[in-house]
Amino acid sequence: MPSLTSTLQGRVFSITEIGWMGIFPKVAATGDPIPIFHGYGTLFVIRLVGSKPSEVYQTFRFIRECYIYGIMDGKYLGDLSDRQVERFILV
Repeated sequence: MPSLTSTLQGRVFSITEIGWMGIFPKVAATGDPIPIFHGYGTLFVIRLVGSKPSEVYQTFRFIRECYIYGIMDGKYLGDLSDRQVERFILV
């Protein structure tokens, strides 16, 4: 099945700690955050690269896009009034 093989290149099927199924980069690690960026339909895996107590924002590195069934295209966001907004630096 060449189309599936090429689609999954560098990715694996997995289930998150809370039971969400999806396709993730092979290099993703347990604990890597998957933020939902307001106004953006794609999810990304990011990784903390270090923060000092004196820094206002934590710094994260972009790993790769991912897909989680039921969360894509803002379906999971619902009412934003009860969501916590976090700011961070993405490098």
